[in-house]
Amino acid sequence: MILEQKLAFGEQLDKAVVAYYADVPLLSFNHAANINVSERDIDSLIREVSEFFESKGVPFACFMISPSTRPKSLISILLKQGFNVGMELSLMEFEETEFEERMNPQISVRVVMNEVPFSSQN
Repeated sequence: MILEQKLAFGEQLDKAVVAYYADVPLLSFNHAANINVSERDIDSLIREVSEFFESKGVPFACFMISPSTRPKSLISILLKQGFNVGMELSLMEFEETEFEERMNPQISVRVVMNEVPFSSQN
């Protein structure tokens, strides 16, 4: 039996980095990330990402929003344009004294649980 292993592909677009794997139509395998545009460039970004996924045979356009996404208003703009929150990711914390000792002392870490849902943040 021969097993074929396929990996997701990544590509740098003008306004974002996209990960895509058309054979697995899941949001986590097909999304735009590393988004850092001005508000005036959002329509162009949406068009560019939508056209990219359409050209790859992916039946949706997905944007991965993170704390580094710019503009911060991208979530509300996408919601107003008809996008839905498809999934929310969770982060895992590594609890080990050795790790904490290696951290930059100027970085503070706080536990975030049951705060305002990600989809309603601005």
